[in-house]
Amino acid sequence: RPRNIWRHPVDPDLTVPVLLDLFKKQNYKCAKTGVKLTHLKGQRKVNTNISIDRIDNKKNYEKGNVQFVSNIYNMMKQSYSDEEVDKICLLRVGVIKK
Repeated sequence: RPRNIWRHPVDPDLTVPVLLDLFKKQNYKCAKTGVKLTHLKGQRKVNTNISIDRIDNKKNYEKGNVQFVSNIYNMMKQSYSDEEVDKICLLRVGVIKK
């Protein structure tokens, strides 16, 4: 479950099977950078580790409003808008549509 579950409730319809299906649909890659996502424990912050992201931060964690992104992308998104990240993130160069 997300760390900030108390600030952003999770819709009960957002189940593990739903999340696994979404992860498979994303081809196990970050929705924003296309990098293959990892799940490495005990190694501090790993840039490629999987992180759940709310597409619209004004909404809760709910079906249709979540995507899997890399940890580094989600950390950047906490400080910058998607548009700002698009400009500064070299990982996005290949996937930004102009």
